[in-house]
Amino acid sequence: MRRPNFGGEHQCMVVWSRSSFHRLRERLALVHPRAPRPGQAFVELALVGVTAVVLLLAVADLGRAFYENMALHQAAEAGALVASHTSNALNVSNSVATQFVKDTIKQAPPNRMPIADADIILDPPSEWCYTALCETGWTPCTAFTITVNHTFNFITPFLSNSKTLPLSAVIAGRRDGGGVTSCT
Repeated sequence: MRRPNFGGEHQCMVVWSRSSFHRLRERLALVHPRAPRPGQAFVELALVGVTAVVLLLAVADLGRAFYENMALHQAAEAGALVASHTSNALNVSNSVATQFVKDTIKQAPPNRMPIADADIILDPPSEWCYTALCETGWTPCTAFTITVNHTFNFITPFLSNSKTLPLSAVIAGRRDGGGVTSCT
């Protein structure tokens, strides 16, 4: 019995060899990939998870640096405000007034951000008194500059090779006349 020939063409017999079967299987594997292996999802999760955690730590670290820079600037502003309104008319010695400005700067930022006396620079030196016997300085209507320095420590060490970031805030001001003189 003959098979019907629908297309008018001759039928040919396809002979499959082992190598042609494997080539076809590889081509089909590209179109329809196999089901993932059980450990593949875990490895992908580990790689993506570690990357996400590192990025979140980096963002948090940069946010902390920005926050500490703002707090440092506010501390310098607080010291400048005290320095501009403290005058000899308050009957306070010059050394006490200078220490009062430094204490105001040290108390302004949050507790986890300590500022030492060595981090505070008061300019010009002739206008600030550092000893109890000092009677010069604190002249009404004089200009001054307060610089506050702080070293920020990174949580994530890969953001910077030095693992620290120097922060600085500089505020310039002028002392008022203390009710005795008018500054113009």
